[in-house]
Amino acid sequence: MPVRVYDYQNSKTPLMLGLAENVLEKEVPGNYFLDTDWLKGPSILITLREKESEERLADQVKQYVEHYKNENSVDPVVIETIKRKYEKEQKRLIDLELRTAENIEMQDDGVVEIGEGKSGVYNSEYHRQLFHRFRFLSQPVNNKLLKEISDMNEKERTKLFTEMFLYIATLFNGNITQGYISYLSHVMGFFSRLKLEGHDENVKERFDDLYNKLFKEEVINYTQETKSALSEWKEVWKTISDDMRADFKKEKFIDDKNLDLNIQYQMFKKHISKMDNPFHNLLLEKGDLEALMMSDEMIIYRNIINLFYITLPFFEQGMLKKHFYGYCAIKHVEENYSNLLMKI
Repeated sequence: MPVRVYDYQNSKTPLMLGLAENVLEKEVPGNYFLDTDWLKGPSILITLREKESEERLADQVKQYVEHYKNENSVDPVVIETIKRKYEKEQKRLIDLELRTAENIEMQDDGVVEIGEGKSGVYNSEYHRQLFHRFRFLSQPVNNKLLKEISDMNEKERTKLFTEMFLYIATLFNGNITQGYISYLSHVMGFFSRLKLEGHDENVKERFDDLYNKLFKEEVINYTQETKSALSEWKEVWKTISDDMRADFKKEKFIDDKNLDLNIQYQMFKKHISKMDNPFHNLLLEKGDLEALMMSDEMIIYRNIINLFYITLPFFEQGMLKKHFYGYCAIKHVEENYSNLLMKI
């Protein structure tokens, strides 16, 4: 189980970077990954490769966090306000993410404990371990990127994440005009879901206005450190993609304790049948939809996309931002490539 650090600051980035530099890179370099969570309050999760290291590391983390909080205290009134906000959402989020948590007593700022990790959706134990292996691999460069992102304004940050989304799209056989289709599915599904839930705001129009504002012709000159970190990040994801392909066997993603691939496909088909949008309507008309979604190439790419998505909370990028970056990637492809499946 991960070491959980409850942090009620506006941003968890300073504490995450401090923990990485002063504790984790000294004690367990290459053998941890970081995440953020909402269970029992806003928290940082430290997952270790070796379970035996948890108790020892938790003690060192406690010492660092105590020192950090003495110098970076949060107003008790603010803590209580945030605590009540998170408490109201616990049951809904537990049900949504299929968690089994029973004790959901809210924790105070600065508390360190060994506790429940995120559940995740996996097809097999091998699948879970595969994702963990790649998260251990990518954590060092993620730390570098987080440090750079923490100093960026909205325009710089949006353009950087859009470039990351676009690079991931190239990992579908090197063809961005095929890879971006996953973003098309996710973003159009997001718009449809908001409509089904009765949201009045036209989020697509909002995204479009923001995209036009942020992506004017102005060129952003990133620092050499940012360019270097982004280049290293791309190399790591190329390695992840290559390793997934080289080691892929569908039978490794089958066991009776996790989500069956065929059941997952039926759930996907049922889910998109509720979406009233041109993309998913076209998808449902395909006679070979099951063959497409169950193909080795699609399963591999789905794993790449999902692994990428689950790293976004580390960078403190939530669901709305994820879909906005996907929208920006779609718009970039539409503006620079022809003969596309459809436009958003």
